[in-house]
Amino acid sequence: MRSIMDIDPLDKIWSTARRCVGQSARPGAISGILSSVLVASFNLGSAKAQSTPPPPSTPTASAQADKTPEKAQPTPGPSIKVQTSPKVTEVLNSPPLAIKDEDIQLIRLKKMRFNMELTEARDRYSLFRKGLIKLYDLIDVGQRVLAAQADLAQSPEERADVLQKQLEIFAEAEDNLQKQIKEGKADNADLDHLRYERLGVEIDLEILRRGMAE
Repeated sequence: MRSIMDIDPLDKIWSTARRCVGQSARPGAISGILSSVLVASFNLGSAKAQSTPPPPSTPTASAQADKTPEKAQPTPGPSIKVQTSPKVTEVLNSPPLAIKDEDIQLIRLKKMRFNMELTEARDRYSLFRKGLIKLYDLIDVGQRVLAAQADLAQSPEERADVLQKQLEIFAEAEDNLQKQIKEGKADNADLDHLRYERLGVEIDLEILRRGMAE
């Protein structure tokens, strides 16, 4: 069924046109009437087209891409409560070595290397407490600190003391690493490498002691 908007205006226009044509036989009048009918029909169609609402626009691909949720950033692991031994605490709390004017270039470079390793050890200890690195990473940098300290020894006795302290820290590190392996937080390969490093220190200490005994 057609609506009133579709029928009534056109029916009235054509009725008026037929009456006017019947009342006048002049071609000019007929032509004018037909023109009026066509204009009225066109205006009616335009009005209906304007009254029809446009279809809702769909979002473009770029707009949809803008609304794509961002990927969640990885969160650091839980903070680890670590009770360091007095030996490790002593190393971490060691003050940086002062570089003196009278130091020869070799001693100055060795002191600078020790200070840099000490700074790295403190930074990595902070990362370890936040759960961002493994225990072996902390042990590795600690070993480098002690190696740099041993290289600064001015006498065989002083170097032997540093190596002995290094062995004590290695023994404690092995125990802690074995616990980490049982908990699934470390690998056996890390323990193997740690023992390799410890044996190297024991060899250096044995060679040093033999030289001191001669």
